Amino acid sequence: MQTLKQILFKYMYQITALLVVFILIIVLFVQLIAEQRRAYEQAIQTFGLINNRLEENEQELEVVQKEYRQTCLYNAEVIAEIIEHDLDILDDLKHLKELAEMLEVDEIHVFNTKGRIFTGTHPEYYNFTFDSGEQISFFKPMLKDKTLKLVQEITPNTAEGKLMQYSAVWSDNGKYIVQVGMEPVNVKKVTEKNEISYIFSTFKVNAEADFYDIDAGSGTIIGSTNTESIGLDIRELGIDLNKMKNDLDGFHAKINGHVCFCVFQKSGDVYLGRVVPIHNLYQRIPVFVLILSVCLILIVLVLSYVVTRHMNKFVINEIHDINGKLNLIANGDYDVNIEVQSSIELSELSDYINTMLKSILDKNIKISYVLNKTNLLIGVYEYNNTMNRVQYTEYVPQIFSMDLDEMERMASDIELFRNFIRKIQS
Repeated sequence: MQTLKQILFKYMYQITALLVVFILIIVLFVQLIAEQRRAYEQAIQTFGLINNRLEENEQELEVVQKEYRQTCLYNAEVIAEIIEHDLDILDDLKHLKELAEMLEVDEIHVFNTKGRIFTGTHPEYYNFTFDSGEQISFFKPMLKDKTLKLVQEITPNTAEGKLMQYSAVWSDNGKYIVQVGMEPVNVKKVTEKNEISYIFSTFKVNAEADFYDIDAGSGTIIGSTNTESIGLDIRELGIDLNKMKNDLDGFHAKINGHVCFCVFQKSGDVYLGRVVPIHNLYQRIPVFVLILSVCLILIVLVLSYVVTRHMNKFVINEIHDINGKLNLIANGDYDVNIEVQSSIELSELSDYINTMLKSILDKNIKISYVLNKTNLLIGVYEYNNTMNRVQYTEYVPQIFSMDLDEMERMASDIELFRNFIRKIQS
């Protein structure tokens, strides 16, 4: 049979162990949800930054395009004025090229009143007309209206198909049209900033995550930080289109053999997505759980020590003390007095035991009273090897012809009383 101490400790350790495990499971679950929520918020924040950057780049592009158109038109007007003051330039290819270099333009073309190039910095373009192609035909309305000053959007040119921006004006005398062509280097740089692939390439954070730009209709990857996946169908990576469109709070998917947490958000005609492997997403949880486990174990050990120490001091040891005194009472030692005040319950128990002991001692008085009424010299005494003194009734001293002091002295020494009895018996 187990002791009370063993039983209490057993159940205390079992319950605390279960509580620690339960707390760790709850905390682990909460941490998983928190990390997923954190990943979702980071994704939404990043998508917001991407959209903001696209808007900023769009505004910058409009400003640059406007400035570039104005510059192209201004250069055309300046060159037309220079040529008009020095018509010999029209027959001097070298001079035209120097003029183009000085004004930082790439091409100069001069059209006659019929809309045919008859001179310019590029002889290979001579004899091209406004009917030679879709790009060059943009300027054909100028043949009917000499007040027109036209600037064309960035367009592949007719001869080589390279991106150029052309502007054209009539000379003041109305005898020729001066067209200037400029490669839109600055505009192209700003335009590139609007491409998702460029924005992704500028990301310096979230190195553990991959970002995707998905065509909403076809599911084709348009841009990504993972350049190898560009051009693939998103389903080839293992991402379900329905989940991408409907699970707006994020979902798990197996991508290239790794389980990942994915968040997608629609932006215009595309879906922006952030994909992070779970070993990166949850990398902080094991350390957190380990630290929490150590803290909980330390708390349990400290509480167990404190509870055990006080239980031993105020309960177990007191019960042992009461049991020891009850053992003395059981063996006939009625002089024991139990005083336990460590708790209300044990104090009541000691009072009840003392009351019971007093009741036992009162029996001797009652027996003496009964025997006294009989007028017979009958006495009763009791002792055993474990008792500290002899218990006796009222007539015992008189029967043994002793006064009370002598009887008390004899009763307080078991061996002395035993020898006295042997002597009488002999």
